Amino acid sequence: MTIKQLKTQFKEGVFAKLYLFVGEEDFLIESYVKTLKTSLVDDSFEMFNYVEFEGGVDLALVKDEINQYPQMSDKKVIVLKNSGLIGKRNKQVEEMIEAIPEYACVVFIEPSITKVSKPILKIIEGIGEVVEFGRQGVADLRKWVAIKLNGSAKKMSEDDINYMIEVCDKSLQRLNTELEKLISASEGEVIERAVINSLVSVSPEYKMFVFIDRLLDGDGDYVYKAIADFKTAREPAVVIISNIYLQVASLVMVKRLMACGVGSIGDYFAPNRRFLAGKLAKCASRYDIKKLEKVEAHSFEYDYKIKSGRIDEWAALEIIMAEMLA
Repeated sequence: MTIKQLKTQFKEGVFAKLYLFVGEEDFLIESYVKTLKTSLVDDSFEMFNYVEFEGGVDLALVKDEINQYPQMSDKKVIVLKNSGLIGKRNKQVEEMIEAIPEYACVVFIEPSITKVSKPILKIIEGIGEVVEFGRQGVADLRKWVAIKLNGSAKKMSEDDINYMIEVCDKSLQRLNTELEKLISASEGEVIERAVINSLVSVSPEYKMFVFIDRLLDGDGDYVYKAIADFKTAREPAVVIISNIYLQVASLVMVKRLMACGVGSIGDYFAPNRRFLAGKLAKCASRYDIKKLEKVEAHSFEYDYKIKSGRIDEWAALEIIMAEMLA
């Protein structure tokens, strides 16, 4: 089941007795758990009809909670976060899941579907719903920011919304935190770019992207200042080299796709990295593919030399930077 389908069912008042929520978007998972709770459990009897377990939990205790009838209510909700119960095949767990009564709504939350035993997953799929909460696309993030701003009586230009999403970590939790800061600090109705620049915490990924972009542009002053900051933050040089390789390799791929007339470049990226496609397409036109291929090859070569103990990592980075800035 998709998030969109789940949202539709919740709006229609349709709730399953069993859910498996998986994925890295914790903020979104929590919002849907909250919707379940407010829809099925009366606040006055929450202590009787809403139970949440986190981490390893005793199976007998979970069974007791599931088998206890709700108090002054038709439903009760039991949430199990990273419980360790469904990671391996277990006959007792399987029997418990298969016997979940209609008055219960049990929600398992796991970081990845790979953490769930295949036989147990098959049982869950047969009697409940499995929903994956992956990172949201840029279009969905824009809509979410617009809705949040509208609810706060604040405004932001479309360009500034795009900019904020670009510089932030792409998780909704981080985006929500940064947006709350902007809403609280902005005195006027419109949140200006200057306020965004002064308050928003820039993601490490964005900092690295800009660093490599400036490095390719030959901006030595910016690059050496950034290197000093990386050293202060104790960022390993081998990580920087690895990022140079990945970003340049992506630029090479984008240039080749553009040369072949491919329109939807984002389709060639993993879902959680599709937001990079547009930025890379804009950057790629500025660079000669032969230079990019040379940097790609040298980054890969020095990464191997570092890992095989043939060169110091910072010396390797200095050589790569000198070649790129030449």
